[in-house]
Amino acid sequence: IDSETHDDSNVTFTLFATDGGTRTTPVALGKASVNLELMLDDEADVVEKVLKLTFTPPKSRTGRTAPESIVGTLVVSVRALEALRAIDDALEKHETATKAKAAEAGLAPPGAE
Repeated sequence: IDSETHDDSNVTFTLFATDGGTRTTPVALGKASVNLELMLDDEADVVEKVLKLTFTPPKSRTGRTAPESIVGTLVVSVRALEALRAIDDALEKHETATKAKAAEAGLAPPGAE
């Protein structure tokens, strides 16, 4: 939540398959994600949202990457807005308290060089 990019705030859903028998390692068929920071920015939970499941093939031996393909859809709900608001408020209070303590001590707050 408290970062410069949104990439580290994804909730990722992965669809796996097994052969129901001898295969011990499931194979990932596709992935889709919801971003928590965007939920907080939009002030809304994600409710019954249709996401595209995408598959990214592994790189070939020559290092080329094949294009991503859509393999299906997934309907998801993520109800986290209340918790995200609480985290955001706590981070804001911590930052305010840190700045106040730094000012009392006559120090510049972090990142204010």
